Amino acid sequence: MAMLMVSLTQIWINKDPGRKFFEKVSGVEVFLQTHLSIGYTPVDEPPLAIKRDPAIANGDPVLTFYMRKSSPFMEYDKEPHRPIECALHCDDREGLILYWRCPWSDKEVLQKYQKFTLAEAHQLDFYNYDIPLDAWKKADLKANDTTEVPEVLEILFKKDKMEKTVHICLKPRVAITREKKPKEDKQSPQPNKKKRAPKRKERK
Repeated sequence: MAMLMVSLTQIWINKDPGRKFFEKVSGVEVFLQTHLSIGYTPVDEPPLAIKRDPAIANGDPVLTFYMRKSSPFMEYDKEPHRPIECALHCDDREGLILYWRCPWSDKEVLQKYQKFTLAEAHQLDFYNYDIPLDAWKKADLKANDTTEVPEVLEILFKKDKMEKTVHICLKPRVAITREKKPKEDKQSPQPNKKKRAPKRKERK
C-alpha cells in the first residue's frame, strides 16, 4: 500500500503543470456546480442567499449555501455528519475563499468559521440578464446593497500564462421567445377571391 501511495504521488508530481491547473479548476467547478444546484437548506430560509457577516470577508456581501455533510477537506475527528454552512468570497491576496462552519456542532471551534483557500482564483463576479438591453450586466452587490441572488456566478482562474473562466448558473431562467408571424405563401391561392374569366377577343 505504501509503495502504491508513493507511486501515485510521483505521478502527480511529474504531471504537466498545465494539466494539473485545468484539472484543479475543473474539480472546483464540479464541486460548486453540484452544491449550488442542489438547493438544500436545513433551516427555514432560501438555499442560496447574499449575506453580510462582520466575522468574514470584512463584512462584504458573500454568497452563502449549505452542504448536507462535510467534504474530505473539512473532515474532523469523531464529529457526526451535520449540515455545513458555507460562504463564498474572493480576496485580492488569498484568492477564492470558502468559509465554512457547523452551527449545529457540539464543538465551539466548529461553530466558528473555518476557511479553505484557492490562490489560483483571481476574480469573482456576478451577472444578471438585462431584458431591455438584451445583454448580461454585472451585478454590483456592494453599491446596490441587495440581498437578491444574481443569476450567474463567474470565476476567473489564473496561474502563470494559463487562464480559465468558469460560469455557474445560480438561477434557472425562463427562455424568452418572440412570436413570429407566419410567412404568406405567395403561390397559394388567396381565399374569398374569385378568379376572373378571361376576356374574349372581339371578331372584326
